[in-house]
Amino acid sequence: MKKIFKLLLPLSSSAIILPAVTMTGCAPVYPNSLKQVVFKDDTVSDSFSTCVDVNRSLDNLLCGDKSFHGGNYMLIIGSECSLDSNKFFSPNPLFEKTHSDYSKENAFVGSTFYTALELFEPLHKDVDFGIVLYLDIESLAIANQDKLRPNQELYRPFDYKWTDSDVTEAENRKINTKDNKVIVKDEYARNDDSAKLMRDLLSYLQTIYTADVFTATSSTDLAYTIVWKEGVPQSDYFKSIDSTGALDYMTKIHDLWATPTPK
Repeated sequence: MKKIFKLLLPLSSSAIILPAVTMTGCAPVYPNSLKQVVFKDDTVSDSFSTCVDVNRSLDNLLCGDKSFHGGNYMLIIGSECSLDSNKFFSPNPLFEKTHSDYSKENAFVGSTFYTALELFEPLHKDVDFGIVLYLDIESLAIANQDKLRPNQELYRPFDYKWTDSDVTEAENRKINTKDNKVIVKDEYARNDDSAKLMRDLLSYLQTIYTADVFTATSSTDLAYTIVWKEGVPQSDYFKSIDSTGALDYMTKIHDLWATPTPK
């Protein structure tokens, strides 16, 4: 991503005004990564697969798009290979492993995230707002590759780099099982589109909002929320979340949108 922009000074501690930004030179948004929660007939999306495509460019969303729900929306960045994301999105997260398939039917039901969606559902009848998910769903990323790449590794965080022990294990496997996979220390284990775009996204957000405001630097910081009101980023709501205290936090976002902005 080309970093061709400059952050303007915030007007207050909780609102940031940004210039228009274009992610020039970026790869297209991975089609499985960006979705919007559906509120319809007193129900909400119960899995990532029942969310719908977002008919907006990601770069416009990141800087506050007033044509999208009047500028009232949140972006939740997560990964099925992040334990804290699983604690937030999954009703029965796999605590021994960091992988959970959000795309399965009813995957969200019973989770902290789904409880939060039920909280937002009545508000949706009176206030226009959107909840957008940008998720690294690694199993879907693999499925959408033309073929598995030589150094593909299932169920690794998108920012995991090979270690000395990984290299040693690969060498032993090569001797014992004729596995010819080449592993190089400090190279990324995953190079599928979903992983690369997630790494680019976190770097991009740190640039346009600064590291003091956007604090997510790795998979361990996800899930992470960014909130806009009337197109203005709200820095008080740039935050890593998990199941602990998440409902109180989501209630504050609910109240933020429910309260009219003073004229």
